[in-house]
Amino acid sequence: MDTSHRNNVPLCEDDDDLWYWGYSIFVPHIPNTRAYPYVSRIVGPDPKYRFARKFLQYQWPPKTPKGRRFDVELPGDGVYEVGIKRWNADKTLLLERQGYYTVSEAVCLEMFQPMRNDIELLALCSYFAQAAELLSQQDVNDGEVLSLTLNSIYALCKLKRPQMLVKAAFELRMMVIAGFSPMVDGCAVCGSETPDRFDVAGGMAVCAGCSAPGSLRLPLSPASLAAMQHITTCEAKRLFSFNLLPEALKELSDIAETYFLTQLERGFYTLDFYKSLRLMAVHNPENPQ
Repeated sequence: MDTSHRNNVPLCEDDDDLWYWGYSIFVPHIPNTRAYPYVSRIVGPDPKYRFARKFLQYQWPPKTPKGRRFDVELPGDGVYEVGIKRWNADKTLLLERQGYYTVSEAVCLEMFQPMRNDIELLALCSYFAQAAELLSQQDVNDGEVLSLTLNSIYALCKLKRPQMLVKAAFELRMMVIAGFSPMVDGCAVCGSETPDRFDVAGGMAVCAGCSAPGSLRLPLSPASLAAMQHITTCEAKRLFSFNLLPEALKELSDIAETYFLTQLERGFYTLDFYKSLRLMAVHNPENPQ
């Protein structure tokens, strides 16, 4: 918290000759709830709570119809955390803390029953959920992230679309939402309409002679290029309305996964588990795909 927004004059000095400045918190009144504001000074790291905090004391002001205004004294410059914990009337459920809300009740609209009977399908959907959780913490459109995740699961469980196809479409479309849309209109260097490589680090389609030396370039067939153009530009309702032959689908899957993980600079344990199940299915013919 920036302590430049202070009241006009210092209130007092403490034993360490640090000036105190006034800081006010207004807590609006919400029926059937109890609110507890707090101000803490960050004093160092903490292995469990990330930061060690020193909570400042304040006096409870009189209640008004609109709420309460709390005046807190800040001991000089520093890093402060300001927040409000809001509970229900009998203080049994934490409703809000620092702007994050707790869902106290929900209704399930769709169970996606096929996931309960197919561990491979469950693992893939878990990967989608973990990726969505990560992206939703970034500066992206949460609604689009949630919609893509649910539509992808629906395509697997209800429309019975191929797992490899849905996974590739999910990864590439999520990159579009996150602001990392690959450049696949043509060769990003010379403008040729028939690029045959995908530069993973640059996120662009290129010709064999146009990509930078040493960069990771994956094969890109015309069918895979057309699929990538469709995925990155089509309406959401048409995202999974394409088909590829097995060889081209495998090529698209390799590009999408590699690009997705490279841009996010991390892996996913749910993806590792899913791929281990796929590998087991390949080596065990009795285990269905």
